[in-house]
Amino acid sequence: MYLTATNKLKARITECGFTIRDVADAAGLSYQGFLNKLHNRNEFKAGEIHCISKLLQIEKQKDAYFFDEKVAKTASFEGKSTKPV
Repeated sequence: MYLTATNKLKARITECGFTIRDVADAAGLSYQGFLNKLHNRNEFKAGEIHCISKLLQIEKQKDAYFFDEKVAKTASFEGKSTKPV
């Protein structure tokens, strides 16, 4: 199971001068919908990952942001569910 690297993605959003709402709008998501995906309550769709990766200029590194196995292992270790709700 792979999860979004929440802190890493949030840091990149800030580094690029965007807000969470800016990225949510660009991806065609509501603010709350984006937060749910950012915090691994729901999964990002391929088109959303593509759009966000392009906006944040991380196309070549997108796996490190959206498919982080280390985050998933840590969540499992801490007893957190790795399945979307």
